[in-house]
Amino acid sequence: MGRPAPHRELSAFETLMVAGEDDPRTRSSFVVAFVLDNEPDFGALNASFEYLSRRVVRFRQRAVLPALAVGTGRWAVDPDFDLGYHLRVARLPAPGTFRSALDAVEVLLMTPLDRGRPLWEAHLLTGLQGGGAVALLKFHHAMFDGLGGLEATAHLFQTERTGQNPALPPLPGPQDLDGARVALEELRRLPFDLAGVLTRASRDLAGGLWRAAQAPSRAPRWGPALRAWNQALSELVTAGPSDASPLLERRSPARRVLTLDVDVDDLKRAGKTAGGSLNDAYLAAVSSAVGAYHARLGVPVEHFLLAIPISLRTEADPEISNRWAPARLLAPAGPEGPVERITHIHELMAAARQRAALDAVGRVSPLVTFVPRWALPLLAGRATGIDLQVSNVPGWSGGDLYLAGAKVLSAHPFGPLPGSAAMITLLSINGTCHIGVNYDPAAITDPTTFANCLGEGFEEMRKLAAERRAPAGAASHRKTGRRSAP
Repeated sequence: MGRPAPHRELSAFETLMVAGEDDPRTRSSFVVAFVLDNEPDFGALNASFEYLSRRVVRFRQRAVLPALAVGTGRWAVDPDFDLGYHLRVARLPAPGTFRSALDAVEVLLMTPLDRGRPLWEAHLLTGLQGGGAVALLKFHHAMFDGLGGLEATAHLFQTERTGQNPALPPLPGPQDLDGARVALEELRRLPFDLAGVLTRASRDLAGGLWRAAQAPSRAPRWGPALRAWNQALSELVTAGPSDASPLLERRSPARRVLTLDVDVDDLKRAGKTAGGSLNDAYLAAVSSAVGAYHARLGVPVEHFLLAIPISLRTEADPEISNRWAPARLLAPAGPEGPVERITHIHELMAAARQRAALDAVGRVSPLVTFVPRWALPLLAGRATGIDLQVSNVPGWSGGDLYLAGAKVLSAHPFGPLPGSAAMITLLSINGTCHIGVNYDPAAITDPTTFANCLGEGFEEMRKLAAERRAPAGAASHRKTGRRSAP
């Protein structure tokens, strides 16, 4: 039995993300750059996106925020949906380098989406060296999380070069977007929504206090709800602790990107060497790079603040949804060896997953939706204490994929960057981890050194994997993956 259909209502967290599109510091758009082996036929490409927009109705829905500027929003089918607006074609400037395509990614990351339309765009960039092309898919985080985006966009691709899309599903019916009627309905619903939020909050807090009173012998564990709310408020409205890096503290609306490719098996083997996982080795490589970057710029640190999303999905959740919670780690940046660093990261992640307050942001965000939207930038301006955000999106390994007759050679993800110095995202495809870095140049002022440190951090993992794989005394001469110039 399939998963339930996506909810029509925006969650409180999704409402906040959409409202954040007004402020350059809090925009939350993903961009994925698909490198193609040839230039796809535009008619076939148009047909693929037409099919996607009918198969996954979220691509035809607008995010309608409350007319009264408080409370949660809703998804509604756009009666004026125009695929020609969302799908565009441009040619890369000669000589058509991949770096030119990344320059276009930077512009997309800095450009707000039109909130009067469905929150996505696709850009086909032709003229890539060698006769290829690059397809850029941009979508807002409110539409779905990384896993949801992967599941949704899978309907865009075929498994054969000459593959055809299935028969077109019927068009979704239009939904009422009449502003006056919607505002009246929101006004009628507003006191009930607020009462519901306050009731749930009170029940959470009272339940924690009651359990503590009934079991005083368990004092060290009492008040989980209070701790959850304390953490949630910290996540949403306060700056990070004093452990944040003094080198990465500046913020600006500017965005820059770079990419790095590494072998899936190398990260898996490196993680296993220390009893960890691919994700632990990935985070250890990033932590090593951050430590090296600080040391080379003369500001050595022992730790830095790292945020990573942890999925909260269950089988009961709809396929198209945002079910995750941010975990904060005080990640190691000192001179640990690779095995010790992986072990340290593994322990930090295990503790983060077990925290009672993991879904704390989900508890508090309903209250924040009742803050007038003009005040949200003031709250967002205080949520800048995170140094780096890191995400790992499991990709696919089932063979070749094609987009309108063009083979997908690689897919480079660039996650959103609200409030931190950089977002580093990993997407694995057929044995290769494509890593995209979206960074703020006001915080990372020496991108060449930062890129070199990242390359060295993953090279450290590759060498660790080679030691595990090679027989005693044997040497590994395998080269690392390519890295784009910053």
